[in-house]
Amino acid sequence: MSFSLCFLSLLAVLFLSGCEKRPEVEDSEKVAAPSKVAAPSTPSAEFAKEYEVWKTRAVQEFPDLGKAGTPMNTRFVAQAKQLSEQNAGELKYPNWPYLLAVKIKAELAAAAQVATDNARARPAVEGIGKIYTVQELKALGTLPSAAVVTGRVTKFEEIGMPPGVLLVVLDDTLKCEVTVYEVGPGDSLGWQRSGSSISLVRQMGKGAGATTASLSMGQVLRVEGVFVQKRGVPVLVGTAKYQ
Repeated sequence: MSFSLCFLSLLAVLFLSGCEKRPEVEDSEKVAAPSKVAAPSTPSAEFAKEYEVWKTRAVQEFPDLGKAGTPMNTRFVAQAKQLSEQNAGELKYPNWPYLLAVKIKAELAAAAQVATDNARARPAVEGIGKIYTVQELKALGTLPSAAVVTGRVTKFEEIGMPPGVLLVVLDDTLKCEVTVYEVGPGDSLGWQRSGSSISLVRQMGKGAGATTASLSMGQVLRVEGVFVQKRGVPVLVGTAKYQ
């Protein structure tokens, strides 16, 4: 068992069982460090002491971290496992549990904000009736507060968190920030590009990833949402349906 895997086994005890006291440091001190991680061959007493301080701070600041089954706990354990399997360099620093907790808290907050924004946007587009093309929308002169628009994808790129949100440009004109997948607790997602296509892959443990959404250049999208100003440019924020 490697140094980082040893810490992973400690995480299972600390966070899945309500943050009970981990085994004595001496047990882990007998384990050699992986060559990819620039860490001492055994965790020093000073490292272990600092690790405990940061771990305690993380649980105090984010109580859900120490409760098994919560979104934060589930995501923390999954990402810690991934870091361990990758022999990630972050594990050589004793404050990595706190930094990872801060990162996950931000991810969950962003996901909640997207869900809130979508909930606000959907009632606004109900009853609109007319579905605009991009050209018809431009011909209006004044943009409506909400719209349903169809157009062909001419550009796309990942944006921020969570990874189920994508910035799409329709017909070289209309920017649309669309949610193509609602992020669930414990989801490990990532965008993968292949030529003129992009796919959202959901990774389940060590198994093969499953594609949850896929878009290609030239594909027709129907976007329902509300217009917001972002950096002085109107952007249609909402959800996408494939034609």
